[in-house]
Amino acid sequence: MANTFFGLTIAQSGLFAANIALNTTGHNISNEQTEGYSRQQVSQTASRALQVYQQYGMVGTGTTVTGIEQLRDSYYDFKYWNNNSKVAYFETLYDQMINIEDFFNEINTDGFTAEYGNFFNAMTSLLDDPASYTARTSVIGYAENIMEYFNTMKQNLLNLQEDINEEVKDNVDRINTLAADIAALNKQINIVELTGEVANDLRDRRNLLVDELSGIVEVSVTEEKVANNKTEYKVMLGGNTLVDNYTAFQLKVVSREERRAETDAVGLYDVQWAWGDSFDPVHAGYEGKLKALLEVRDGNNCVGDIPTDYKGVVYYTTELNYFLENLTSRFNEIHKDGYNLNGDKISDLDDADFFLFEDGVYKVNPKYIEDPGMLGLSSSPIQNGEDNTDILSKLIDIQYERTYDGSTGEDFMQSILAEIAIDARKADTLEANYSTMKHAIINQRLSVSGVDTDEETMNLVKFQEAYELAAQMISIMQEIYNKLINEMGV
Repeated sequence: MANTFFGLTIAQSGLFAANIALNTTGHNISNEQTEGYSRQQVSQTASRALQVYQQYGMVGTGTTVTGIEQLRDSYYDFKYWNNNSKVAYFETLYDQMINIEDFFNEINTDGFTAEYGNFFNAMTSLLDDPASYTARTSVIGYAENIMEYFNTMKQNLLNLQEDINEEVKDNVDRINTLAADIAALNKQINIVELTGEVANDLRDRRNLLVDELSGIVEVSVTEEKVANNKTEYKVMLGGNTLVDNYTAFQLKVVSREERRAETDAVGLYDVQWAWGDSFDPVHAGYEGKLKALLEVRDGNNCVGDIPTDYKGVVYYTTELNYFLENLTSRFNEIHKDGYNLNGDKISDLDDADFFLFEDGVYKVNPKYIEDPGMLGLSSSPIQNGEDNTDILSKLIDIQYERTYDGSTGEDFMQSILAEIAIDARKADTLEANYSTMKHAIINQRLSVSGVDTDEETMNLVKFQEAYELAAQMISIMQEIYNKLINEMGV
């Protein structure tokens, strides 16, 4: 038979359960705007019934709170992490290709097209008076402008490559930090859950770290239960382990001793594991921001000893060099057969090339800047005070020659811009597609783990009523005990 105060114990269990539910609801409402927070709910069950050996058999003993559970579906987490890597990959590609496109967009404004046209227009004007120092000076000035334009473009690409290189290092450092934080949380979670509790908020923090990590590099995550309520949590990068429960393995960047491409900046980083094995997300196919950065930095369109199947900084710098080498060598080749105003044949002079390539920079030979009369525009020395323009005409015709993979110089440069635009738009389109999927997955996640203020408001009312009813029952039991003890003299 239950004791006299049995009803008070039952009411007390209901009061405690309602109080815990109210506190949990308040916790949910307080974290409604907290990034990564998963809604929590109280799990409770009827307490073990009491055998009273009477006709009615068993008597209920109230309620027991079995735990506070996190409402989260790991299926949506895995979907999010897989998709997030692709979003970050294409987003980074697009951002970097827009940077490159901005450099080349001058082709359609006041950059290459204007300078290239001015150079050949100035030579065409020189046909009227090939001996004019003013007209010759104008030609040389526009030649300098073209060289300056391309040298600036190449320097911009080099600066971009160096900036991306530092981003590679920053992202590797961030991977290491996230891995260490995840390993530390694994230990904290197991310590808390050793007693049978669930470390809901710590698990939210860990999932948020994996969310960020998945944007940098593609990850796979496993969690297995072991003895004593412990779990083993692993984060894999492809076939390599980044986090093995309490242990975080580190990546490092190592400066290259030699350039892979002639146009590369000095000391570009390769990514390795701390023990020296290579970590190459590009050729291993690991999506994420890091892969995109490496592709744009090293992309050579599969040309070279270590190909990177993407048109990045290396590819476009090589294309610029190809254009400049073609233009300058063709100009020098024709010009060397000309005669200057002094009657000298250019090929007979020392240091006679009009365009020079020194220390990676194309420029106009200073001797022509100092003395425009040195330009060799005639096919023979001046006779009877007249200067023919045969060489000048050949130099003007360079703009129409299809020596750039079957294209003219202007068409070749326009094709480069078209390639950049196509690659940028492709990345933008794919980023938009995967972003749409990302938002859909986020909504699916939130449908399970998100805090709905309307629902929590209803829970507040429900648990408040439960609390008040339990309190009312205690009050009633108090009156009964008062009657029993004080008025009946028990």
